[in-house]
Amino acid sequence: MMMTDEWMSIIEQSETLSDMLLSSEIIQEYRRANHAVYSNKSLAKAIYDFTNMKERYEEVQRFGRYHPDYKTVMKDIRIQKRELDMNEHIAALRLAENDVQS
Repeated sequence: MMMTDEWMSIIEQSETLSDMLLSSEIIQEYRRANHAVYSNKSLAKAIYDFTNMKERYEEVQRFGRYHPDYKTVMKDIRIQKRELDMNEHIAALRLAENDVQS
Protein backbone atom coordinates (compact mmCIF):
# COMPACT_ATOMS: atom_id res chain seq x y z
CA MET A 1 0.00 0.00 0.00
CA MET A 2 1.38 3.38 -0.91
CA MET A 3 1.39 6.25 1.50
CA THR A 4 -0.83 9.04 0.27
CA ASP A 5 -1.48 12.58 1.46
CA GLU A 6 -4.76 11.36 2.90
CA TRP A 7 -2.99 8.76 5.04
CA MET A 8 -0.42 11.32 6.20
CA SER A 9 -3.23 13.66 7.19
CA ILE A 10 -4.96 10.91 9.18
CA ILE A 11 -1.72 10.01 10.96
CA GLU A 12 -1.00 13.66 11.81
CA GLN A 13 -4.54 14.17 13.11
CA SER A 14 -4.33 11.04 15.25
CA GLU A 15 -1.02 12.22 16.73
CA THR A 16 -2.56 15.62 17.47
CA LEU A 17 -5.52 13.97 19.16
CA SER A 18 -3.22 11.73 21.17
CA ASP A 19 -1.17 14.74 22.31
CA MET A 20 -4.35 16.57 23.32
CA LEU A 21 -5.55 13.61 25.35
CA LEU A 22 -2.21 13.09 27.07
CA SER A 23 -1.96 16.76 28.02
CA SER A 24 -5.53 16.96 29.35
CA GLU A 25 -6.19 17.71 33.02
CA ILE A 26 -7.92 14.35 33.51
CA ILE A 27 -4.85 12.43 32.37
CA GLN A 28 -2.58 14.65 34.45
CA GLU A 29 -4.69 13.92 37.54
CA TYR A 30 -4.54 10.20 36.76
CA ARG A 31 -0.76 10.35 36.47
CA ARG A 32 -0.48 12.20 39.81
CA ALA A 33 -2.74 9.65 41.52
CA ASN A 34 -0.84 6.74 39.97
CA HIS A 35 2.48 8.21 41.07
CA ALA A 36 1.14 8.77 44.61
CA VAL A 37 0.16 5.11 44.86
CA TYR A 38 3.15 3.42 43.25
CA SER A 39 5.85 5.69 44.66
CA ASN A 40 4.74 4.79 48.17
CA LYS A 41 6.77 1.67 48.98
CA SER A 42 4.49 0.38 51.72
CA LEU A 43 1.42 0.83 49.56
CA ALA A 44 3.10 -0.83 46.57
CA LYS A 45 4.02 -3.76 48.84
CA ALA A 46 0.42 -3.99 50.08
CA ILE A 47 -0.76 -4.16 46.46
CA TYR A 48 1.85 -6.83 45.71
CA ASP A 49 0.75 -8.84 48.77
CA PHE A 50 -2.88 -8.52 47.72
CA THR A 51 -2.01 -9.79 44.25
CA ASN A 52 -0.34 -12.84 45.80
CA MET A 53 -3.36 -13.37 48.01
CA LYS A 54 -5.62 -13.25 44.93
CA GLU A 55 -3.61 -16.11 43.46
CA ARG A 56 -4.14 -18.12 46.65
CA TYR A 57 -7.83 -17.19 46.52
CA GLU A 58 -8.13 -18.51 42.96
CA GLU A 59 -6.49 -21.77 44.01
CA VAL A 60 -8.89 -22.12 46.94
CA GLN A 61 -11.86 -21.37 44.67
CA ARG A 62 -11.03 -24.40 42.54
CA PHE A 63 -11.72 -26.68 45.48
CA GLY A 64 -14.30 -24.57 47.29
CA ARG A 65 -15.08 -25.25 50.91
CA TYR A 66 -13.15 -28.50 50.75
CA HIS A 67 -9.79 -26.70 50.57
CA PRO A 68 -8.03 -26.84 53.95
CA ASP A 69 -7.25 -23.09 53.92
CA TYR A 70 -10.65 -21.97 52.65
CA LYS A 71 -11.77 -19.98 55.70
CA THR A 72 -8.36 -18.43 56.29
CA VAL A 73 -7.86 -17.30 52.72
CA MET A 74 -11.41 -15.98 52.40
CA LYS A 75 -11.03 -13.97 55.61
CA ASP A 76 -7.56 -12.66 54.77
CA ILE A 77 -8.46 -11.54 51.26
CA ARG A 78 -11.47 -9.62 52.53
CA ILE A 79 -9.34 -7.89 55.16
CA GLN A 80 -6.63 -6.96 52.66
CA LYS A 81 -9.17 -5.72 50.11
CA ARG A 82 -10.90 -3.59 52.73
CA GLU A 83 -7.59 -2.05 53.82
CA LEU A 84 -6.70 -1.19 50.23
CA ASP A 85 -10.17 0.17 49.51
CA MET A 86 -10.00 2.45 52.54
CA ASN A 87 -6.67 3.96 51.53
CA GLU A 88 -7.16 7.54 50.32
CA HIS A 89 -4.48 7.28 47.60
CA ILE A 90 -6.03 4.16 46.10
CA ALA A 91 -9.50 5.70 46.26
CA ALA A 92 -8.18 8.77 44.41
CA LEU A 93 -6.54 6.53 41.79
CA ARG A 94 -9.78 4.63 41.21
CA LEU A 95 -11.73 7.87 40.80
CA ALA A 96 -9.11 9.15 38.37
CA GLU A 97 -9.31 5.87 36.41
CA ASN A 98 -13.08 6.24 36.18
CA ASP A 99 -12.71 9.83 34.96
CA VAL A 100 -10.30 8.71 32.24
CA GLN A 101 -12.69 5.99 31.10
CA SER A 102 -15.69 8.27 30.86
